[in-house]
Amino acid sequence: LVTGVAENKPMELFLNADGLIKRGKCVCSQHFKFGIRNGPCRHLLALRTMAMREKESAVDNSLAGWYQQLKNMTAN
Repeated sequence: LVTGVAENKPMELFLNADGLIKRGKCVCSQHFKFGIRNGPCRHLLALRTMAMREKESAVDNSLAGWYQQLKNMTAN
C-alpha cells in the first residue's frame, strides 16, 4: 500500500509484486468517473512511478545481494 499527495489530492495505491495497480483511490474527476477500469489517473501513475523508483534504488544489485535474495526466496 502506497499513499501520497499530488496536486493537493490525497491518493492510495495497492500494487502487486510486479508493480501492477490492483486498487487505487484518488479524488480527481477521472478517477471519480471511471476508477481504474479505463486505466489509472495521472496522479496514481505518478505515485506508482515514485514507488517503483524507490523500490529499485533499495535493491542490492551486487552478486552477493542477488544470491541473498535467491536464498531468501527459496527459504520461504
